[in-house]
Parts: sequence; structure tokens; C-alpha cells
Amino acid sequence: MNTYKLIGNDGQEYGPADLATIRAWVAEGRIAAGTKVQAEGTTEWKPASAFPELGAGVSTNPPPPPPQAGKSPGSTLTTSPASKPVPSVVFLLVAVLVALAIVATVMIFTGSNSRNTQTSSPPNPQMSQPAIVPPSPVRSVEDQPYRKAAEEGDAEAQSRLGDLYAKGIGVGRDYGEAAKWYRKSAEQGNPNGQHWLGHCYLSGSGVAKDETEAFKWFREAAENGNSAAQRDLGRLYATGRGVEQNSAEALKWYRKAAEAGLPSAQNDFAWMLATSANASLRNGPLAVTFAEKAVTATRRRDASFLDTLAAAYGEAGDFEKAVAIQNEAITLLKDAASKQDYTSRLRLYEAKTPYREAKKD
Repeated sequence: MNTYKLIGNDGQEYGPADLATIRAWVAEGRIAAGTKVQAEGTTEWKPASAFPELGAGVSTNPPPPPPQAGKSPGSTLTTSPASKPVPSVVFLLVAVLVALAIVATVMIFTGSNSRNTQTSSPPNPQMSQPAIVPPSPVRSVEDQPYRKAAEEGDAEAQSRLGDLYAKGIGVGRDYGEAAKWYRKSAEQGNPNGQHWLGHCYLSGSGVAKDETEAFKWFREAAENGNSAAQRDLGRLYATGRGVEQNSAEALKWYRKAAEAGLPSAQNDFAWMLATSANASLRNGPLAVTFAEKAVTATRRRDASFLDTLAAAYGEAGDFEKAVAIQNEAITLLKDAASKQDYTSRLRLYEAKTPYREAKKD
């Protein structure tokens, strides 16, 4: 699956992100026609308008920078500060209220099962959704480029219309409508529609909660090449949600998503390679390779990714590095419970002992 990098209006580089994510940013007004984009496998930066596959609706106004791809499951994605000062106090207050409402909605939509980087539990992977930044200005859904095309049966437009209803962008939030449009898209074989219909079933948003049905749609999307769905399918296999727990299958799907360049999947893949109770699944050197990719993508700012890298070095037998990296991860933590959890693994590495998860299969 093609991935892209781009330069935000703060001058920083973001990505790599898959096509579905880039299209979502375009739909939300966060990528302008002149935004510099680099396609996977090339070295040339071109304006977003030069990539027709990114979809209609590229804004002509300079957007705020998009979120960095690849934060840990359940952690909050952040964007850089706007490059210009806010023109009025009223605008600022409105923006803050809208942002708070959207954050609350994301928490409801994804459920309470996502892993935060500062919880006391080990880094078992959970489901997560992209962060949402409201576009400026917010238009009515009828003004969006998707309504007419969706009603005429365009599967990609149906998926994007589902996104608007799920996020409340330009229209009142309505998970029932979101699920309806995701389903129309999914039944036509659109992997993005399939992926998000799976999330609807996983969290019970707009439909009755059904983890078996969630597994079905994640699998459809994963087999159609959606890297985020491949990661999420791996998590269902890893945790036994909607399907019988199977670490080998989880590892297979994590690897597909990791090799597609998804940092969260690289982290999940490396964690299982480093800590699985099943010795036949562990591979220290490979865990180090993918954990290093994930840590680099997040600029060593994500404690949970550093935690995984330390575990990988522990499995590879390099306990000196494991200790140093675990200490680095601990310095990023704020609450006592998280520090206690991470310190428990630090003590293992100091004793030249790798960390192991409880046996699952």
C-alpha cells in the first residue's frame, strides 16, 4: 500500500501515512492544494494537487499541520501550534469548545479499552482511532464533495460521508448515519468503509456491539490491504476478541501492517516478538529492528514505544541497552503507577532477565 510524507505549515515533516489517512486529512481540510507531499519510493516533493489519488476537496487555504502518524494505541495524537496568532478571543474560545467536544466523542467512539502510555498495565495492544482536528471553516455536509457522489453509489464517497457523521464535521454527530454509510461502502468492498464499520461493531457505535461482526469486517479490510485494519485484526487475534485467541495469527497480521510502515503496528509486532510466552514466536533481533523503526517515527517521545524497544533489546540479550532505554522511557512518565510498572521491567533487565507476558496459547 502506498504511503506518503508531507510538510505541514509549521515546516515539519509528517508521516509516513497511508492513502486512507491522507484522504481523511484532505476531507477534514488539513491538507491544502499547495501542501508539499512525497510519495513512497520517490525523493521529489510535489504539491498535493499533483496527486489525484488523494481525492477531491483539497483546500485552497493553508491548513494547520496534520497529526504525526504512529502514536501508541490509545495515546492522544497532537498537532503543532498554528503558525499564525489567533485573531480574536471569541474565535479561540469557540475553537477550544469544539476541540473538547470532539475529544470527548473520540473517547466514546473508541471505547475505554485503548492503552494509554501512562497506565499501570503492560503494553498489551488495543484499538485506537485517529485524532480529530476540526477543519476551518466547518461547512455543511451538503457542501462537502461526498454527499452527491455517495448517494449515487460511490463507495469511497460513502466511506468519507460516514467519517463526517462519525466525527460531527459539518453535520450533527450521528453514529447511526455513520454506520449506515460505512456499511454501504463496505458492502461494495471499500476497505476504509469495512475498517470503520468494524470499529462501529467493536464499540457499539450506531449498531449493536458485536465483536464477531467486528472481526468479520476487520478481516475483509485487512485482506483488501488496509494496513490499519491489519493491525486491528492482529489485536483481535492477540486478545481473543471476536475470534479464538491465536498469537501466531496476530503476529502474521501485525507484520503485514508493520511492513507497510505503520508505526503502531511496528510497535505491536516488536512487542509480541520480544515478550511472547511462546518461545517459537520470539525473535529478539527482528523485534529490535521494528521497535527501532517505531521509536524513530515518534522521535523517541512515546514512552510505550521505548518500553517495547527496551524489551526487544532484553530479548536480544543486550541488557545494557535495555536498561538505558527503559530509563529513558521512565523519564517521560508522570504518574507514579506508570513509573512503578515500567520500573518492574527495568529491574528485570538490570538482573539480565528478559520480560515475558503471561502465557495465552
